[in-house]
Amino acid sequence: MRAEDARRASLISAAAFSGSAWLWGGASLAGPALSITLLLWIALGQSAPERLLVAAAYYLSGSWPIVGAVLGYWGPHHIAAAVGAWFGTSLLLASPWGTPPRRGGLLAALVSTALPPLGVIGWLSPLTAAGALFPATGWLGIIYLMMMTVALPSALHGNTAARWLLASLIGLALGANCAARLAPEPHLPSG
Repeated sequence: MRAEDARRASLISAAAFSGSAWLWGGASLAGPALSITLLLWIALGQSAPERLLVAAAYYLSGSWPIVGAVLGYWGPHHIAAAVGAWFGTSLLLASPWGTPPRRGGLLAALVSTALPPLGVIGWLSPLTAAGALFPATGWLGIIYLMMMTVALPSALHGNTAARWLLASLIGLALGANCAARLAPEPHLPSG
């Protein structure tokens, strides 16, 4: 196996693992926290087909329960429609990730897969990582995640300022998580 093919296979495998984290994560924050790695795998992709394959692996591995949902709603004799819905939604959600990650392409793909009509926030969207990385920060957490999205491709290509920004945001995420863990539990008012 050539080095190029091995790198591509490892990127696709890593993306599939990240997408499946939504399934084995259950009610934990494992899925949303690992969803941000899709941004990393896409930024590491060197060509549009490679980025599309990585995104398709992520969405196909994370969204296969669509088959069961369609079969549960329409019945077992609609297996073709169930598999078609699974493949169709996965490929539609993967399509924006083929854009070049630099110059805002990564942010554009993130926003287009999170907002209607293409996507919805919460369903395999890397945007949900804002809640896991920056708890109790509200809209600031989403802004911080978008800043990370913009800085990531430049940081991977050696931009020192982008690396400092990324390191600062990671430190902010650690601080937000520590503060959330140390905050006292809210008490319900009597009555």
